[in-house]
Amino acid sequence: MFPALLAPVAAAIMAISPVHATSQSYAHYTVRPGDSLSKIAARTLGTARSWPKLWWKNRHQVHNPNVIAVGERLIIPGLRRTWPYQRAAALAAIPAPKPLKVSAISTASPPPAAATPVSSPAVAASGFEGCVIARESGGNPTAYNNSSGASGLFGFLLSTWMATPEGAGYPGGAYTAPAGVQEAAFAYVYAREGTAPWAPYDGC
Repeated sequence: MFPALLAPVAAAIMAISPVHATSQSYAHYTVRPGDSLSKIAARTLGTARSWPKLWWKNRHQVHNPNVIAVGERLIIPGLRRTWPYQRAAALAAIPAPKPLKVSAISTASPPPAAATPVSSPAVAASGFEGCVIARESGGNPTAYNNSSGASGLFGFLLSTWMATPEGAGYPGGAYTAPAGVQEAAFAYVYAREGTAPWAPYDGC
């Protein structure tokens, strides 16, 4: 009688045993041009904030979360929460920024506004964008100001960066994001606040 009582318990244990778990098949994703871990996480896991979980599953082949190769085949983890240790490990895997060299920052004045006719807000943003990049980073997307914590091409303060849609995918700061992602964040802030976050400080 005792073995008969244990039979259902044994069957349940076998159902979740490691032997059965090894047969689990994961979905895969092939990296496309312009992809980042946050974009892939948004597409496959439902939110860009899950990028640390995606990195954790592929950490043995993706050593820097900011660098993935086109054609690379990534494993897509199951739809579970992102654990704090995964997020901490993912942020720690991002290389430290190179110190910002003052000599690398251009002191050249931007071209006069009259040099290029401004026919639309997009044209104005383009000229202003170039001025901000020259004054804030000299074109270095990994620039980091130790005094203010401002970073990236546009000298985003962390609070401003985290208020953009791109900040969720790169919570370590703008300098941890690819240049294209930083430009998208700049366009987002410029569309809502205009030149106010930069003009008074950069003279643009």
